[in-house]
Amino acid sequence: MRTKAGFELLVTPCLFDLHRYCCHLAHSKWDGDDLYQDVLLKSYAYYLSEGEIKEPLPFLYRVARNLWIDHYRKLVKMPISADCDYSARAYWESDYFDIQEIMERLARHMTARYVNMWLLADYFGYTMTEIAERFNCTVSVVKNVLFRAREIIHHLKRQELNRLRTHRVVHTQLDRWVQAVMTNQPQMIG
Repeated sequence: MRTKAGFELLVTPCLFDLHRYCCHLAHSKWDGDDLYQDVLLKSYAYYLSEGEIKEPLPFLYRVARNLWIDHYRKLVKMPISADCDYSARAYWESDYFDIQEIMERLARHMTARYVNMWLLADYFGYTMTEIAERFNCTVSVVKNVLFRAREIIHHLKRQELNRLRTHRVVHTQLDRWVQAVMTNQPQMIG
């Protein structure tokens, strides 16, 4: 039986990460709060109609991303003045360089395979089975790579980046990763 308490039990461990992700997508606390509430409402409606959600955090991330994309598409359809067009373009370029900086940091400390699998799993919400099929490997290999990639990321958060050994960054891969994140196209990875 699907109950409100069952849904709350399912999503409660994910709420902090979901809220942070919504604020990240929206680039604003207020818009992030609105998106967060919309995600919970839509997810609850899905839970009541379809039942159990097997992997709640990736599911909630996917709902958030899709709702934000729908919101963004509605904004794009609105006519904008020439002044707004320039500021939107500058904002887009600013986002590009922020994401590029993050991807460079990851590439210094992880192999391309680690970054590819981590992006697909933790950013784009792919399941481990989908990633294994995409890279022609087993699910246990994907679990191992994701575990190690997440360990590296947690380590980087605790340590200063300039004290760690660096790897040579291949700029074509770096650009492809940034473009995949910016355009929400996971097919560019791998």
